[in-house]
Amino acid sequence: MFYREAFWSSLHEIALKLLGLYEQNILEFLNEKQFDTFISIGAAEGYHAVSLVKQSLIKRSFCIEKDLRNFMYINNNVKLNLTENQMYL
Repeated sequence: MFYREAFWSSLHEIALKLLGLYEQNILEFLNEKQFDTFISIGAAEGYHAVSLVKQSLIKRSFCIEKDLRNFMYINNNVKLNLTENQMYL
């Protein structure tokens, strides 16, 4: 579940995210590996960081994002997915 108001997302990207197919090659790579921690540099709205925690594929995520507008989106996505205890901004 993701907050849909990201200022840079197209309808195509939103559809792929809802289907779990956004950046499929990255998701496949991450699903093949076993990590305890994920660090997302340029996290945008936190799609990968939140998704991996939500699916219990990792224990914790760190989001690094320079655009202050994205912090609202990351925070909303963390709250929507109940991953507050495993996310660090």
